[in-house]
Amino acid sequence: MAFIDDLYYGNIKPADSEFVKNSEFDKALKTFCDCETELRKELDKDAYEVITRLINSHNKLLATTGLENFKIGFRLGVKMMCAGLIDETGAFKEMTD
Repeated sequence: MAFIDDLYYGNIKPADSEFVKNSEFDKALKTFCDCETELRKELDKDAYEVITRLINSHNKLLATTGLENFKIGFRLGVKMMCAGLIDETGAFKEMTD
């Protein structure tokens, strides 16, 4: 039951994972930061505030999508387990019956 205990006490935090250096994620993050720095230098205050709102809204969309995809994946996993445990429509009878 250690897994359930860890889950209950908040010790399992998938979102706290570190990313791998030089991975595609790391490269994309660097590009994003470099572009933001360039925009900050080039845009006036009002235009930069619009870009900041756009980025913040995009982040909210990504967070919501990530959560919903996690839920969908979890539900699909449970459905697969249930189908494997409950579905008795096969051509052969279980040896344990």
